[in-house]
Amino acid sequence: AVLAVSGAIEVIAANNGIVYLAIGKTHLGAALSAVKLGLLILLAAVLVPRLGVMGMALSELTASTLAIIVSCIVLMRVVKLPLSGLVAAMWRPILASAVMGAVLVSMVGSPLVPQNQLAGLAIRKLNYVMGKSKKKPPEAEDHPGHDTLA
Repeated sequence: AVLAVSGAIEVIAANNGIVYLAIGKTHLGAALSAVKLGLLILLAAVLVPRLGVMGMALSELTASTLAIIVSCIVLMRVVKLPLSGLVAAMWRPILASAVMGAVLVSMVGSPLVPQNQLAGLAIRKLNYVMGKSKKKPPEAEDHPGHDTLA
């Protein structure tokens, strides 16, 4: 769950990187990635020995959170965008991600869906859609003639 939140934060940062690319300031994206990497290394050095794998996940989440804050500040300054403009552009994707996360969290606790099956099913669907696997996901095989991915 910690890494899922970190991943959602990374998506926002990727959008900022696209803006830097569009305005010809790709060096800003690289510099911000370097800052995030530095934070990640420092946090991991402190948290991993104490908390193990969870320390690494928390390091990633913290570094991503701090990096997106810095990235948004830089973005607002570079494109002269007020905070209200940034919020107006980002509230919908953030809300949608939060709702999707809440639904997934509720599904993980459901007795109808074994915990490890959710991730496996998502990976199988992604591989099938991307053409990496010719084998349909299990629920598609259960109903021949009905393509559940369409």
